[in-house]
Amino acid sequence: MVMNYKKSRGLNKSCKEEIKKYQCRKGVAIDKDVRLAQILLCLEVIARNDSSKLSDECNKEMIEHRNMLMDDYRLSPELMLNCANDIMKMCKSVEAGGKTIHCLMEHARPRKKKESRISAQCQNSLEILVREADPGEDWRVDPILRNACKSVVDKACQEITGGNGRVMSCLMEKLGTGPMSPECETALMQIQYFISRDFKLDPQLYKACKFDAVTKCKAKLNWAEASDYQPENDPHVLPCLYNYAYNTDLKEHLLPVCEHQVRRVMRQRAINVDLLPEIEDVCIDDLANLCFENTGKGEEILCLQNKLKELSPKCKEAVTEFTEIQSGHIELNAVITMHCQSPMEKLCSSELRNTKKEDNIMDCLISHKNDPEIKANIKCRAAIEHEQLISLKNYRFTRKFKYACKSYVMKFCPTAQTKSQVVNCLSEIVRNDTITRKKQTISKDCRQQLRSQLFHQKENINLDPELKEACKNDLATYCANIPHGEAAALECLQTSNQELSVICRKALFIVKKQEFTDNAIDYHLVTSCNNMIDLYCHNTESAKLLDCLKAHKQETDFDDNCKMVIVNRLIEQNTDYRFNNNLQSACKVDIEKFCSIIIANEPQDIELHGKVLYCLKEKFRESKLTTNCENELANILKEQALNYRLDPLLGKLCKAEIQTICSVPNDLITNSNGEVEECLKNALLKRKIVSAECAREVVQIIEETEIDIEADPLLERACALDLLKYCKDLEHGAGRSIISL
Repeated sequence: MVMNYKKSRGLNKSCKEEIKKYQCRKGVAIDKDVRLAQILLCLEVIARNDSSKLSDECNKEMIEHRNMLMDDYRLSPELMLNCANDIMKMCKSVEAGGKTIHCLMEHARPRKKKESRISAQCQNSLEILVREADPGEDWRVDPILRNACKSVVDKACQEITGGNGRVMSCLMEKLGTGPMSPECETALMQIQYFISRDFKLDPQLYKACKFDAVTKCKAKLNWAEASDYQPENDPHVLPCLYNYAYNTDLKEHLLPVCEHQVRRVMRQRAINVDLLPEIEDVCIDDLANLCFENTGKGEEILCLQNKLKELSPKCKEAVTEFTEIQSGHIELNAVITMHCQSPMEKLCSSELRNTKKEDNIMDCLISHKNDPEIKANIKCRAAIEHEQLISLKNYRFTRKFKYACKSYVMKFCPTAQTKSQVVNCLSEIVRNDTITRKKQTISKDCRQQLRSQLFHQKENINLDPELKEACKNDLATYCANIPHGEAAALECLQTSNQELSVICRKALFIVKKQEFTDNAIDYHLVTSCNNMIDLYCHNTESAKLLDCLKAHKQETDFDDNCKMVIVNRLIEQNTDYRFNNNLQSACKVDIEKFCSIIIANEPQDIELHGKVLYCLKEKFRESKLTTNCENELANILKEQALNYRLDPLLGKLCKAEIQTICSVPNDLITNSNGEVEECLKNALLKRKIVSAECAREVVQIIEETEIDIEADPLLERACALDLLKYCKDLEHGAGRSIISL
């Protein structure tokens, strides 16, 4: 029949007028084997552009021909000739009903081993057949697909009208869902493999995007021409359309109807690398060597993203480009959309409605990942954390971060390789500007993105690869049974600080500087004190939450868990002056004048164990500090007097005395009644302190009180009325209040 269209009386009779009117005989090949195919393609072009131009009788006859072509490969002489060896080798026997055609399709995929892959000539003939039969337009013309998917269509697509690719699109939407059957999925993917490589084979996409494809992506004007019979895959058209649909930097935009179809296609195809030729074609070897075990839906892309550093250059480039696009469009993340649909609808409904800011959906999921709804959904939570881990490989993998910070990265951090390195680089600039009270170099938008990234890093140590690597042995030794999420591992390391390795303490030092510079990124503080922040600090700048919480921690209704976190932070803060922004600002001149030698002789990338603070205390006792510095130091001494744990040196030098002479029942870390320091003072007077070092430290505490009574809050409280009566006009410091009393 196909050897010569004249032998097909049905087609000749039913479409005679159309063949004549649209000159479908013009330029047909001399080869009889391809004449009918050319006529069919000519009529397909007409139908695709405007089906009303063909009579119902002609349309019906064409569908019948397409059905016959997909049913029996022997009706395609070129395919029969070019695929003869492949059929005998891979498909064993000659079968009608479309089985042989689908067998060849299964062996057309590049990832098949070479000996199990059809020849290039056979593949070319298959592509021609798919274009002629056009199952993408009407799924029913393919008997294998029709039989395999009928139950799925009846159940999930029963309201969809046939034709124009509508049912095929519906079936693609059902991939990975309950109604989809394995048989239907297999047949569907075999067809879609070919459709995904020629945008013209998706009728909805073709109709919506023909204008944009021609004007923006250099596609040919006609889908097929009688004078140009060879199939034209247009390998660059789809990537070009994708770029226009997702690249907001481009001034030109697709027509809305085209953009909608491009997004539909990308969403449907993101579930399988086979349907992303721009990735599969350059990643064949990488998929075979690195991801052969990852066969689940969306798993191949995840694997390629996980092993980005190991990929070949072209594959790495393609995966990087896709991941950049995916970061701003959650619809392209098949694993997230598959496993997190319910949490998204429940927790992120407003973000789902705002289609112009799709990356807000991912932000929403991340912010809720420790909520019960997502914790209970293990696959969803794993997918969210995978997305976070992937984003660390390149700052461009977080779209908001990329647009907000790109210029600063290029200017200040050109050698940074990973996102975490970029974050550390930029956050150091922000920190220095904050301490020196300079105008911020980094824009507000970029600082907000930095804050967001740092906050998430503090939630899970896995999201801070430098810290995790530096502390891997310490984690195994001191935090072996501690989960890495919800800041648990980080808190464990911080409370074990004195026992940690030097390399871990150096990495932890960077983290602490970041947290004390901007309290809003301190995940444990923010989440543990959330209610107290709402109650007492709702008007406080988020970067200074610790100061506010510290001021209210003695309130009767203050949360004990939050108080414990605050005390631990104050203990950490007193180990290094660089953890205290207020002290650095108030005492900048004094530190340079009196303590510069100490700083010069100590490493700059690790904490100083309170040495600069002790230096300032010494000058405080000598009344040599500037007024601002003296007042700031008095505040620190007051806190230390109420809780000896905030004075690391006192706790170390007087450890034995505290445990024996000054043991306090139920001495919690949050106790701030000053009993221990008062006990040590009394013990000194009664000569009960044996250790000379401890005695010397207690003497210095008493001397500090003589300089400023605020350094001894218990004495200040006892003398409150007298201070008000006799000393209200005196300046603080220089021992004025004590002398007056």
